[in-house]
Amino acid sequence: MFQSLLNVHSKASASFSHGIRAAFWNFARQDYLGSYFTRSPTHFNPENHSLWCTAGISINEKNELNVVPSGSTSFTQEDQATNGLIWLVSKVINFLAKSKESQIAQWTGSPPANSPEAQGTSSSSQSSYPDTSTWLKLSFEFQTWFDGVPETFRPSVRIEHPKDLSRPEGSQLPFPEIFHGLTTCAAAMQHYHFGRIALLLNRPPGIMSAPSTAFDRLQGYREVTKEVEFRSREVCGLALGRPHGGVRIFMIPILYAVGQCLESPEEHQIIIDLLRGVEADLGWATEYAVQKLQASWNQ
Repeated sequence: MFQSLLNVHSKASASFSHGIRAAFWNFARQDYLGSYFTRSPTHFNPENHSLWCTAGISINEKNELNVVPSGSTSFTQEDQATNGLIWLVSKVINFLAKSKESQIAQWTGSPPANSPEAQGTSSSSQSSYPDTSTWLKLSFEFQTWFDGVPETFRPSVRIEHPKDLSRPEGSQLPFPEIFHGLTTCAAAMQHYHFGRIALLLNRPPGIMSAPSTAFDRLQGYREVTKEVEFRSREVCGLALGRPHGGVRIFMIPILYAVGQCLESPEEHQIIIDLLRGVEADLGWATEYAVQKLQASWNQ
């Protein structure tokens, strides 16, 4: 449908109308979140640059995102940066889908679809997924995005050790509380940490190019674990910052993902309360996510 709209608009204007852009970005968020859990490619191909650019982001000739492009646009800087992040996360999801395809091919002994072997050719230079160079490029793009966003993406208020008012003894919560003045920025930062976690959990084994010992590899695993835990806590801190409903409806699958990364029963209970709070306040079903998390925690 959007490709057909693109064919029509390419003859008339350089960008979609406001309504079509709004629909596109809503679909794009749901698209990548759904594809993440099935490890399947997104419906919106990140390589289809003309489609994404017509929807409102800027990609240069090197296939790199202009986080906040110059020139007149109907988007605010925050919207431009947030929508660009969705394109980056979609690239990560497709990276994971190719990784899964490569793993299945190894298990079954058949070459992945569209590979040189499957097409009757050979390529000794082509590396299998997860590909180290692709992973590093994606990690660099995420860091570039974070370094280039406006100052409005920094938290308005951050409370490192908030008190748990539900308990009379006034114990502290295991997560911070992170407040953003703009709904767009709060949602974007959750998507950002989610994308970084997805990359960390799928880091190629050959990421350390220099000769390494078993202790070097152990230290690398510890660094990954530490960063995954940090970013999971950031996601929960943003959820505890009383965000707008527009943030909460998109954080259901993100909370489900980070819930699998955390181990403390106290942390688990907070995640369950956050999920059930979304259903109670906004009507979006979350009990399925709660049940899946509880089943994984009890294994």
